[in-house]
Amino acid sequence: MVLHYFKSKEALLGEIAAALLAERWTNWAAALSGGGIGGLDTLWDRLNEEAKRPSARALLELRLAGVTGATLPPKDAAELRRLLARALDLPPDALPAAGVLEPLLEGYLLALLGGVPDEEVREAFFRYWLSYVK
Repeated sequence: MVLHYFKSKEALLGEIAAALLAERWTNWAAALSGGGIGGLDTLWDRLNEEAKRPSARALLELRLAGVTGATLPPKDAAELRRLLARALDLPPDALPAAGVLEPLLEGYLLALLGGVPDEEVREAFFRYWLSYVK
């Protein structure tokens, strides 16, 4: 039945990845939409919540497997950069390239999934982002 709707296993995995990524992107963008340092607080909360759901591990595994649709498209990656820069009151070019930010945030997810205590990961998260503030 599944092959009736999807031409291949890769197409099915791509659809799953796209759905998980869309949910992630909606959460991340909403967290940062308020701007200011409060946006980073909210983003941290969303990352921490995401790490507690099986979908976080699934999306990371799909991404590492190279499944199409498991990474933010360039437009959304650029928007993530813009939102993070706004939260830090910086120009976007003060932050790493747009394509680097999603994997950077996933690093915090990996640490949480790997059992690093929340408070240690939280401290690393805020130390990193606040290192851009002069």
